[in-house]
This record gives sequence, C-alpha cells and structure tokens, in this order.
Amino acid sequence: MKKLTALLAVGFASLGIQSASAALISLYEFNGSTVDSVRGGAGTATISGTSIFESGVSGSAFRFNGSTFLSAPLAGAGLSAYSISAWVKFNSRTDWATILKNWGSSTAGAFHFGLDNNQFKISNYLGTTTGTPAVSSGNLTTGTWYNFAVTFGPSNTQKLYVNGTQVDSGAASGTILNNFNTMSMGAKLNNSQTGVGAPAGWLDGWLDDVAFYNEELSSSAVSNLYTAGLAGNGVSTLGFGGLPSAVPEPGQVAASLLLLSGIGGYVFLKRRKAAKSALAAA
Repeated sequence: MKKLTALLAVGFASLGIQSASAALISLYEFNGSTVDSVRGGAGTATISGTSIFESGVSGSAFRFNGSTFLSAPLAGAGLSAYSISAWVKFNSRTDWATILKNWGSSTAGAFHFGLDNNQFKISNYLGTTTGTPAVSSGNLTTGTWYNFAVTFGPSNTQKLYVNGTQVDSGAASGTILNNFNTMSMGAKLNNSQTGVGAPAGWLDGWLDDVAFYNEELSSSAVSNLYTAGLAGNGVSTLGFGGLPSAVPEPGQVAASLLLLSGIGGYVFLKRRKAAKSALAAA
C-alpha cells in the first residue's frame, strides 16, 4: 500500500494536480490571443483599440501603440499576498506607462505597476493600509526586453525586481485595498472601470508573458522566470518544478498519463496475485 501511495503521489505531482492555493492564477502569453492561459475564457482580456501581435520573448507579444489597452477580471479577490511578472519592451517613454494595474483615477486599488510618473523607472504602488512604493534606480532604455517583477506577502515588504535581481523594496502592511474587480494593461482605468482614467498611463511598447500569482514568490522563483525568458521559454514551460505553480506542458501530461496507466497495471497485478494466493489456499 505504501508503494501504491508513493506512485500515486508521483503521478499526481507530474500531472500538475495542485491544491486550490496554487500560486499561478493568471497568465497572458499573447500567442495570438488575449486568452488567460490559466482561467481560460473566464479571464480573457477585452481589447480596446488596435489588436497587434508581434514577435515576443516567447512566441508572440501584444503591441501597445499608446492608444490601446486591455481590461480583464481581476485575478483573485481579497488578496493578502501577490506577485506579478512581465516581459516589457518600450518603444518610447510615456508618463505612468501601465504594465498591469488595479487602480482608479482618484481611488486607490490593489496595485499600480508600471513606469513611475515621468521617469524612465519601473515602480509599484501597493494599495494597503500603510506602505511605501518600490522604485527602480537608473533609467531604462527603449528597444530592450526587460523582465519586471514585484512581490508582496508575509514579509510585509513589497520587493521590486529587474531582470531577476531585486532593485528596491518598500515596507507595507495591512489589508490590500479591494475597490475594483478589474485589472488593466496598457492604460489605467477610471473609477468606474469603464474606460481610461486620469492620468491615462498609456504604454507605448510590447508586453509578453504577464503572470499574476496569489503568493509572494521567492527571489529564486523570480530569477527562474527571467532565466527561462532569456532562453526563449515562457512561464508555461517551467513546469511545476520551476515555480510553485505553472501550466503543464502537453509532454508532461502524456508522461503523467503513461505513469498513471502503469499504476493501474500495478494495482491489477497486485489484485490478481492476491486472488491466486487465496484460491491456492482454499
């Protein structure tokens, strides 16, 4: 029985069967669509403006031209921890350029992830009872792919990463504000979440592999995201060993099904052997 339990554990782990607390809860790969790879149609982003897909870090990326934005249902509700990772390439610097935000024009939301005001620096403003923003140092450049990430959770600190390396942090505590049920890419939404807010926070550039987690990722997990992207591999190629959770590849599923079929055969043979033994003893 112990052997069977161990085999089942391996089989389910390789299939990627996770608990409800699995970390990756939203992933936009932008490989020709704005469907959320994790939530499927329930998380599909609505396009306002021109739909353009061009070469990205992994497959294709979505091109924002400074007048296009995406809006989608917020991944997770009542968050006590979260992390965001995204590959970004700027065509030009725009004020408050939006990567991923859950914010309004005059009302604070959960997070405000993008360029910092009129500076060419990445920042995150965390909507909590108390907190300070995290802002990168040094100016970014156009025409270069960057991996940006922000994490927050039990450490009571939001940490900001550029290309897998932590560049800043800010103390934060209290409940994350839950004022809006929509998140946006390419522009900040207004208080009613029906259109562009003020300031607009337009993005002129490209986004790829925008991933949202309901856990505070470790520094090694953030580094894995950057390393995988450099190799041309998206978040979904990392597998469950690379991060707390990721989308299983078809090859993983096939191998897992093969293993589980082997487990079925194991169970059948054990039962047959037991039946023969019982018959011989009769």
